[in-house]
Amino acid sequence: MKYGLVAGRLKPAEKDEFQLAAELGFDGLELVFAAQNYQQNPLWTAAGVADLKAKAAAVGVEIPSVCAVYYNERGLAAPEQEVRETGVEVLRQLIDRCADVGMKNILIACFAKGEIKEPTQENYIVEAMRRCAPKAQQRGITLALETTLPARRFRALLARINHPFVRIYYDLANPVIWGENPAEGLEILADFVVQLHIKDRDADKKVVPLGAGQVDYPAVVKTIRKIGYDGYLVLETLAGDAQVRADFKFIKDQTGV
Repeated sequence: MKYGLVAGRLKPAEKDEFQLAAELGFDGLELVFAAQNYQQNPLWTAAGVADLKAKAAAVGVEIPSVCAVYYNERGLAAPEQEVRETGVEVLRQLIDRCADVGMKNILIACFAKGEIKEPTQENYIVEAMRRCAPKAQQRGITLALETTLPARRFRALLARINHPFVRIYYDLANPVIWGENPAEGLEILADFVVQLHIKDRDADKKVVPLGAGQVDYPAVVKTIRKIGYDGYLVLETLAGDAQVRADFKFIKDQTGV
């Protein structure tokens, strides 16, 4: 098992975030790809990719994945065909850039404007994944969906897509929002899960420090062991160096790794 951190949680000051992540003991740093000014994101250019690789290599930190929150704003399930088509083209280029970096997973976020609610939107997602999955497979990149769908409906969606390079990025706190037990959801989706986000939510569904919310982490860790998951646990917790340190200690104490 390895530990990662979503970029933007630390305050680099004189040091870059890769160096800080390494000093805290993280194995990897998950990048973020947002819709706003996305063409200025380092992942969008060859020069930016080279710089990211150099920074990561210099301190021995991996880049296992990117959190493509771009799709929260410009979703692949959007009602506008133009938005969906642009999203597919962006994803195709992102696949190439991520492969050039050396990462394995692209988290395709489906929240806010990108949320999947209706059967028609599920059809749009199936179509987009089938169009992009062959390229992803060619480049060795897994397209990992993160949605608000209950576990069994999510599983049915993946069965429809039916491609080995389309999988699930499971967030252990988000099921609290729609009233699902995270450990049970994880077990239902186990054979599709390629990566895990670690955070906690309280009764008001707000993100809180690990252990202070509704997620039963002893039960979650038991399920992680039961299903044989041995990939990245990526902290998507509250920002701030002290909070990141505390949350990192919490999850390591829980797993014993």
